[in-house]
Amino acid sequence: TYSHTQQISAMWAGLNTKTPVVNGYSGSAPPEMPGTMTETLPFSGIMQWLQSFKRPPKGRFCLIAATDDPLTAVHQVETGIPIESIGSTTQYFSRDRHYTAFVIPLPIQMPRQAYAHGIRAADQPSTLTSEQSITLPVFVRNTSPMTWVQTAAQPIHLSYRWFTASGAVDKGDGLRTELPTVVAPGAAIALNASIKAPSQPGTYTLRLSLVHETVTWFMDQGAKSLDLPITVIPSSGGQSNGKPKT
Repeated sequence: TYSHTQQISAMWAGLNTKTPVVNGYSGSAPPEMPGTMTETLPFSGIMQWLQSFKRPPKGRFCLIAATDDPLTAVHQVETGIPIESIGSTTQYFSRDRHYTAFVIPLPIQMPRQAYAHGIRAADQPSTLTSEQSITLPVFVRNTSPMTWVQTAAQPIHLSYRWFTASGAVDKGDGLRTELPTVVAPGAAIALNASIKAPSQPGTYTLRLSLVHETVTWFMDQGAKSLDLPITVIPSSGGQSNGKPKT
């Protein structure tokens, strides 16, 4: 956190680039920003926040950062977001720091490298009955350089697809399991995934992946899914319709 005089210097840097500047010393969080991000806001978190609006803002977003701050070039390149430096200036009240202003075009798209995860099952069932519902404990790790942030319009969920032995998709998309509001890069979370078995007996692969709703499946962007071989048998309460799937 910068001192009061440092914030004035940052504003001076912005004014020298002819960029509108708002004093951030009021302590008020930007609109629709998750509460867990108001005290520490990594650059990746800023990018996610800019994507969280139901109606994404258009235009340009100006970020003013000290040249020796973690928000600068090396970390920015990792995000894959197009960023343009629009000038730098010496601090007004300090002799040892410089500030640089950056412009980010809006709206922005979540870069492909954000769709990276590791999924591990705490337990691995081998057999289920037709249409059986279970809770599967799993661990999900954010292996991307971006912070995952839940938004009302495009939340991130854990889900799955069932594949037959021939590789065909059965029943389409699976049930959804919610994630925490914010998952930082490298963080791991424990979830109880809601799973429902197919109606037809047969040999299947249960493929779990995160899904960015209305956008894409993480596994379709190169993330490694968790694949579990499972045999579905008829339920004791009655016979399934149709032939077993193979």
